Amino acid sequence: IGLGLICNTISFLIFRFHGEFKASSLMVYLSFVTVTDTLSLFVWNLDNFLISNFNIQVETINEPICHLSSFLQYFSLESSALVLSMATIDRYFTVISIPGSFASQLPFRTNKSALFWSLAILILISLINLHVLIFPRLKKPTLIGFTCNVYTTGFKLLPTWEKVHLIIFSLIPFILMTLFNGLLIKDALMTNSLSNRNSKSNQKKRRVTISLVLVTAFFILM
Repeated sequence: IGLGLICNTISFLIFRFHGEFKASSLMVYLSFVTVTDTLSLFVWNLDNFLISNFNIQVETINEPICHLSSFLQYFSLESSALVLSMATIDRYFTVISIPGSFASQLPFRTNKSALFWSLAILILISLINLHVLIFPRLKKPTLIGFTCNVYTTGFKLLPTWEKVHLIIFSLIPFILMTLFNGLLIKDALMTNSLSNRNSKSNQKKRRVTISLVLVTAFFILM
């Protein structure tokens, strides 16, 4: 948690304020990923440490924290995965785009479009998980507080919502990243870059693209 917090903060500052990165739409996506990834470090991950050492579970401290922590965990994980997926899509259309082509007409490649897509994903994920904040929970005393996922209504979110979460966090990003990583490798790294590999600007674009492919490939593997 400490290492992730420090490194994500440094990464965010580099992505947003380093001169070479300010004009890159990819860095806008990655800036959002550093924030959502930092949020995902807490709650479930933090529980592993707190329960073992202090017999404390974050979401069982009180009912408002139960609502907020559950929402935050779903929101952060799903947002990170989908924003990173959108970064891969954006990178592909950025690399293959030439003036007048179909790809150049799509809403990608600019900082403004990257900001729009990132915010749209955050809003969408917030709305999808809004019910986690709304449905009442029943306080059921336990040794470490109360059980967070016991409901006062007949309808229960879990375990059904865990399956929905798996689709949003894992299946959809897996399909998108696998598809567009394959296209990046085929059309961008192995074809388009070969003709102008000696160009300094193309070398830089190639390094950035390879970096993104590696990041998303490790995400897919995990």
